[in-house]
Amino acid sequence: MNKRTKSLFLVIIFGFCLIMLANTLRIWYPALPFESKSKREVTELLDEYTGSIVKLTTENNIDWYGAQSD
Repeated sequence: MNKRTKSLFLVIIFGFCLIMLANTLRIWYPALPFESKSKREVTELLDEYTGSIVKLTTENNIDWYGAQSD
């Protein structure tokens, strides 16, 4: 392998690792308006109840609901 091929291979692997990290951390989701649940917990809740509105949490006497979008 020449130097250019090795460099291209490393860039592709690095890009793949960044995508996997972003998927794991769910960094593309906006900030939640409450602090009692994490983004991961909310997405797991919404994945369990596909097609229905789900109560996510109650914080400061406010009920927060969510629904999965396409």
